[in-house]
Amino acid sequence: MLDFQKIHYFLKVAETLNFTKAAGELYISPQALNKQIARLEEELGGRLFERTTRKVELTEFGVFVRKQFEKVSRQYEEACLAIRQYRQDALGTLKVAFFQAISKKEVVHPLVQYLQAAAPGLKVELIGGEIDEVNDWLRDGRADLLLTNVHEYEQWPGMTVIPFMTVPAQAIVSLYHPWVVLDKISCEDMARYPILLLERKKELEADSFYRRVKSRGRHYAPNFSSLLANLENDEHYAVFPRMFESMRWEGYKYFDLPKEYAFSFSMVAMYRSDSRFKPLFKVLENLAAEGLIPVEPS
Repeated sequence: MLDFQKIHYFLKVAETLNFTKAAGELYISPQALNKQIARLEEELGGRLFERTTRKVELTEFGVFVRKQFEKVSRQYEEACLAIRQYRQDALGTLKVAFFQAISKKEVVHPLVQYLQAAAPGLKVELIGGEIDEVNDWLRDGRADLLLTNVHEYEQWPGMTVIPFMTVPAQAIVSLYHPWVVLDKISCEDMARYPILLLERKKELEADSFYRRVKSRGRHYAPNFSSLLANLENDEHYAVFPRMFESMRWEGYKYFDLPKEYAFSFSMVAMYRSDSRFKPLFKVLENLAAEGLIPVEPS
């Protein structure tokens, strides 16, 4: 049985009529190409090319073989296209939701590329939103995979959670805040100023930092962008992980939390445990297990 690779090599030489040029386009050496053509001629029982020091030409037999092999090549390409289309249709579209504060360039796109490398032809739809929105999309099936951040107190029944990066939560203030002259903060410092929080549908866990922290007051923002804008108020502070793209701006100062309040956040990929894409998501689990983290804290 003929090796299709030899057919591919022959058609390239027949197209260029130049062994050196054909070898370069095929990324093999001219010597290796010569050997492959010689073997093909032996298998077919006839010379395919007439070669002189000046030019290369197809023999009459070579012209006939070229016509036949071009049919084979077209059928091969059509078959490959049909196979890719079949696989793509079988997989469907993977809907990836992400918390919009996360960097698409450094987190979302690299993870999607890993998945597409594991499943060639996979279609991906990206949808970004606020943290409660994207959580709901995953729960009700509008998204297949969620890229977001979670803190250590949260529980996710029915979900598989794959952590990629874990960093400590920090207190964040604008450069107009009275704390900017401090090197560190205490529980008493936090109690003297109001904390700025995201409005959340989910009830806070009883043992979480957000329920335990003592502050002068609690103010709420409807979304992450509004929270950052309101943080410019010189008395507010917020507590978040230092892992969001928009928090790399120079207009903030970061403080480690007092040990009484210390806790961590993780950047995670999350999916429903009954997801039809579960075998594909094993790629992300292996990535995390091997420590191949595509993002670093800022």
